[in-house]
Amino acid sequence: MNDANEKLTSPPALPVPIRRTERPADDHVEVHAALVRIERDVAAVAAADVLPVSVDILAAVMTLLAAWPRLVPLFDAMARNRDIDLARIRALRDVALALASRQSDYVASLRPSPLAPVLVERGIAIRARALVDLDALARHGLIDATVLRSFGKTTGYKKVAQDLLGISNLVHEQWHRLQGKTLITLEEMDEAATLSTSILEIAAMRESATRRTSDITTYRDKTYTLFVRTYEQARRAVTFVRWDEGDADRILPSLYAGRGKRRRASARTSRVDPSIGGDAEV
Repeated sequence: MNDANEKLTSPPALPVPIRRTERPADDHVEVHAALVRIERDVAAVAAADVLPVSVDILAAVMTLLAAWPRLVPLFDAMARNRDIDLARIRALRDVALALASRQSDYVASLRPSPLAPVLVERGIAIRARALVDLDALARHGLIDATVLRSFGKTTGYKKVAQDLLGISNLVHEQWHRLQGKTLITLEEMDEAATLSTSILEIAAMRESATRRTSDITTYRDKTYTLFVRTYEQARRAVTFVRWDEGDADRILPSLYAGRGKRRRASARTSRVDPSIGGDAEV
């Protein structure tokens, strides 16, 4: 800052929303462009500096987008102070759009396959019925009882799939001895083998999705960190250029507004220094 006590000689009036007359750009194109523009800034956020998500992300994004038309008219006033990183503040809308996209990807990555529980439940039922019959056959000496010990009762995807395939193979191999002595059918054993393959494929996709979710979470959290920090910079800049008017909260509200007495108490003591480096609430 050139002068911590510098005041604008002609402070701008409270900004009014900008009315868009042009046709809005396609949402997907706009979001993709925003992701590209801030890619380097997001990558530059160190893992050790990533902030925990402490606000509703989509609500925070909507707060910025609603305030953006009031913020833009202040850019000229901000440009008069070299301590304000105006380039970063100008990119705040891009960061918000990118954050909304990252959050959407994150939520989508957490949704389990709706087919998985159905297939596993069916597989468990087939396994249970088959093991009851096979145990009876083993007691009559038609099957080696020790073979059945490898089939468990756990419900893990991989274990269910392995048991289904093992039981199917066993029945097919011993069918010449079992035919006519059990309610088990080869058709059901063929279904068990098919279910085994399907469940194993789902298990593989789950593992892949877990790794993908980890990557998505990393990108989301870094973008969130960049957004929050840039938003804080913008809040300090607005507080500076609108210090005399005292309407900074109306122009760019706190992301933490209404979150309890502790935050409100902090807000009451926040306006100590009108400088950018002061203690304005962020």
